[in-house]
Amino acid sequence: MTASDDPFGYLAHAPGPGTDNGTITPAAAIPSMPYTPQESLGALKHFYREHGPDLWGEYGFYDAFNLKQDWFADSYLAIDQGPIINMIENHRSGLLWSNFMANPEITPALTAAGFVEDPVSTKDEPLIASEWQVYPTFSNGEFYLQLNQISNHRMPTIAISDLMGRKLAFESQVKGDQLIHIKLADNSITSGWFWVTLYDQNHNMGSHPVLVK
Repeated sequence: MTASDDPFGYLAHAPGPGTDNGTITPAAAIPSMPYTPQESLGALKHFYREHGPDLWGEYGFYDAFNLKQDWFADSYLAIDQGPIINMIENHRSGLLWSNFMANPEITPALTAAGFVEDPVSTKDEPLIASEWQVYPTFSNGEFYLQLNQISNHRMPTIAISDLMGRKLAFESQVKGDQLIHIKLADNSITSGWFWVTLYDQNHNMGSHPVLVK
């Protein structure tokens, strides 16, 4: 359900009489990945593998296509392209959601609007890392990371990745207020930005970027 280019101009499309003319918009299916991960990933692979020569260009997927009309857009709309990469990352690491919820205005606003936590998807106790500190600097691919306010009995796993998602190190059973010794698999790395991701029983509990100098 979205608006996009189509064979007849620019229209809003949704399932149902009068609004479905057969136009499919990758920017609607793929950004739903945090909510429908299997279906959205399946759609992404199908778009690329089955229609890639017609639907994929220099900047990714074109805006839309319509097989009934044998039509593929040759246009990119920024308002449609933006959510694709953002929501893939949000599914991968929770980055957008974590940054959004870090704003102090959000929780009171959600409460005032009547939102309540979903008891099915909400854990009984949040996993919090309010401070991510690095000590002191790199040395032969090693550094120390301080995470504070993690529940002691949760003992999650911590993963260190580069910005391309390549896993560089794992540490298990991380406890609150603990100074963690990190040794990267590639000791030739001397500085840079890294993703620190916490996993609790194989579930991604959020990521945070850290800069090691």
